[in-house]
Amino acid sequence: MSIATEIASIQAEITAELLPDTCSIYSYSNVADGQGGCTETASGTVSVACRLDRMKGSENLEGGAIDAQSQWMLTTPHDTVITEENKVEHDSVLYNVTFVDNGQSWNATRRATLEKA
Repeated sequence: MSIATEIASIQAEITAELLPDTCSIYSYSNVADGQGGCTETASGTVSVACRLDRMKGSENLEGGAIDAQSQWMLTTPHDTVITEENKVEHDSVLYNVTFVDNGQSWNATRRATLEKA
């Protein structure tokens, strides 16, 4: 069996068995608002299989209030198109994409770091 065939088999197994959820990946474009500015508007949505894992969280005191922040790791199929300009919705919660890992030797999944929007 060739390496390419083995990787394709691994990719299919991961998608079928290890990505239990579905999320929506939103693309945005800027639309002129007629007053010299622009408004960010969703221009496309793709639903993909995924797994979302919490990586870390912290609480900071900002202006006398607690500001809770957390980072999440999104795992999707290897051929998912996602960039830092996208937003992701999972279980009705919207996230900003802060990093996409494109540096894998064997591309079995696509991983991105998220923060709540």
